[in-house]
Amino acid sequence: MPSSYLLPCKCGRKHPVGPAQAGEQMLCDCGNLLAIPTLLEMRKLEPAHATVADRNATSWGVAQRTIVAGIVLCLVGVALVAYFWLRRPQLPDDATIRRIVQQQVEGARPAELVWMWQTMRSEGLQPGRDKAVRSLFEWRRRYNLAMAGSCAVIVAGGVVVVCALAVSRNSRAKA
Repeated sequence: MPSSYLLPCKCGRKHPVGPAQAGEQMLCDCGNLLAIPTLLEMRKLEPAHATVADRNATSWGVAQRTIVAGIVLCLVGVALVAYFWLRRPQLPDDATIRRIVQQQVEGARPAELVWMWQTMRSEGLQPGRDKAVRSLFEWRRRYNLAMAGSCAVIVAGGVVVVCALAVSRNSRAKA
């Protein structure tokens, strides 16, 4: 004989009752007054231990799994931001750029200097003309895209967590 049984209510809830409560009354959360049956009638009720195993098997609902998935998504986004932050490209300062240009001018042959001068005279000074500078700006653009994507992953994880919490609270309120 099981130690407790589930007494059903009209609202759908089931309350555990024991043999010591036989013949008494109890109040359901919905406000209904429930008469606990006698010992003979109590045996016809569903045993309580059967649902305890079911509760343990389904202890993680969809909302809880979604919350964990959102938190994992946020953590992945934070890890990506940290990774990209540590690998961010450093743009050279003006002194470094001047030193690089000075080295290029000093290492150029006279014909190259004439070509550089004519190009600058006709097109003007344009930053990013040098291959190294262009590749640096391209690397910086990719870095900014990666950081924006990582932040989007964090925001998406936060939205998933907030939505799962809202759904979880709504389902508890209806139950």
